[in-house]
Formats: sequence, structure tokens, C-alpha cells
Amino acid sequence: MTFTGAKSINLYKTSSIDFEGTGDTVTFIDETKNSGKLMLSLSNGGYSETVTLDAEQNLLHWNVRQITASNPAMNLLEVTVTGGNLGVAYWYWLLGIRDGQLVAYVSSDNLFDVGVCFGPAYNMYNCRVSSYVENGKLLIKYAHIVEHEYGYQRETVVDSVWQVDWDESEGDFFLINIE
Repeated sequence: MTFTGAKSINLYKTSSIDFEGTGDTVTFIDETKNSGKLMLSLSNGGYSETVTLDAEQNLLHWNVRQITASNPAMNLLEVTVTGGNLGVAYWYWLLGIRDGQLVAYVSSDNLFDVGVCFGPAYNMYNCRVSSYVENGKLLIKYAHIVEHEYGYQRETVVDSVWQVDWDESEGDFFLINIE
């Protein structure tokens, strides 16, 4: 699988996106200010379904990126939830459409299974999870923030980097530790 791009989506300006060539439309119903939830409604002509991502608390920042891939061709949504003045990670989802349904291919739980622990579920409030596309690969970087004597002397230490790859026989994503 080759990842060909990632585009940030401003939830305050964009209420829906169309996945090119598929007829699929995802509409964002932002409930984050009141409940800590983001609802995504998927529709394609004859069907419609709604998925709710629950961050279990409010006053968090939701980041959404549309990621495209080829071999096989896919349109994905990456949703991260951050909080605090350090931008620490709380939740992570990589969503896609499979058999007409919006599914989480990679989530915070999958990352926990490979040793990446962050957010309130694991009482880890000093960690950052970020992703980027490099040389056609989608990479997820896990780091922690080291506090020094003075608050402005913070240091970010990379703990691991994971490559998101596609298993054709399983029809699902898996993670490879590359650093």
C-alpha cells in the first residue's frame, strides 16, 4: 500500500467531505463542546449510518485528516484528540469504509496492544501521538514530554515509530515497529 497524501479538515469550516470516485459522503456532527463526542454520518445514495467517537470528556481538540492511499485505493479519515497546552494525545482512530460501513482500522486500543499507552484510559498525560506520510508510508510517532526544572525547558523524546501497512489477505491494517 502506498499512502499518497494527507489533508487537514477544519471542522469549523467543513461540515462534510466527499470521497472522490466512490459516491461516499461523510458528514461531521460536532458535539465536542457539549459532550466530548464527534459523530460521523456516512451516506452513499441508498444507505446511511452514523458512528460516534467518544473521547469521554469535553474541552478537547479534535483533529481530522483525510488520507488517500493506493494499492489498494482507499480514502481514510484520521481522527486524533488532543488536550492541554502541550497538545498531549488522548485518542486516535484511523477510519475507512469497508462493505459500506465506516470502520476503525486502527484505534487507541490497537496502539495499546503494541505498547503505545497514552490518554486518560491509561493515566498517561505527557505523551504525544502524531502521524505523517513519508516516502509513501504512513508513520505514527509516539513520544513523551520530559519536564525539566523550569516549565519552558520541555523536551520531547521519541519512544517509537510505527508504520501502518495493509494485509491484503486479511483485508485489514497492521502496525510494524520501525524505530
